[in-house]
Amino acid sequence: MVCSKCGAQNPDDANFCIGCGAKFISRSENISSASYSGFGSFWERFLAYLIDSAILTLGSVVIVFFGAFFIGFILALIGMEVEKMENFFVGVYYILAFVLCWFYFTIMESSKLQATLGKKICYLVVTDTSGNRITFAKANSRFWSKFISGAIFCIGYIMAAFTEKHQALHDIIAGTIVVKKN
Repeated sequence: MVCSKCGAQNPDDANFCIGCGAKFISRSENISSASYSGFGSFWERFLAYLIDSAILTLGSVVIVFFGAFFIGFILALIGMEVEKMENFFVGVYYILAFVLCWFYFTIMESSKLQATLGKKICYLVVTDTSGNRITFAKANSRFWSKFISGAIFCIGYIMAAFTEKHQALHDIIAGTIVVKKN
């Protein structure tokens, strides 16, 4: 087998390249070794999540700030009390942030990019177990399954550090894997 990263010749049953150390994905795992160079590690995925969190936080704050300015002006004109306006905007912020997060992950991961911006920066993509682009329904399933991953001390997320294909619980539930893109 020839390494797609460095071109070194390796035994057919090798798990790692003897030239550069890249992890090989066996044919039995149904992932084309020409497209992907291994599974996304726990720390790569964590970094991608931090980047995505920063993007989502900034995006939702900007949207709510400008929306609050205009809606607050209208609510002040009709005489709503400041305390009620504050409660209203806090509620709107949480709802908007959740919906934005939901659409961001499901649309981005099921798009041609197969990744959120954080994953793209970290050279990671989300595929099904055959290495194909996931559907919107599968991305949606993956998103909602993240609540189960985080339910008990985030053990479902931590599983990505210990499973063979670096799958978190939500990946196992949704039938997805996160791989490194060449």
